Amino acid sequence: MNRRYHYSYPICIVLMILCILFVGCVAGPDPTFTAAARDYQSAVAPEYLRYVEADPALDAAAKARRQATVARFEEAIVVREARAVQR
Repeated sequence: MNRRYHYSYPICIVLMILCILFVGCVAGPDPTFTAAARDYQSAVAPEYLRYVEADPALDAAAKARRQATVARFEEAIVVREARAVQR
């Protein structure tokens, strides 16, 4: 894996979570943004989790933290999708 992107994956995931939380708190779940977040999660998360699992530089705690971040992002999307259905 190219080391230039080594730190960009976690940053992207965290930024996406913050964006979803901000949009959810300010304006409620925007269906377009929620759909984009779902597409992003579907496209990026599997590859990112494979990268995390295969990276020998990460210890068990670092891997667990990154996996938990992806899981939390998935939870945030599911909650917003459910809220969008209720409206």
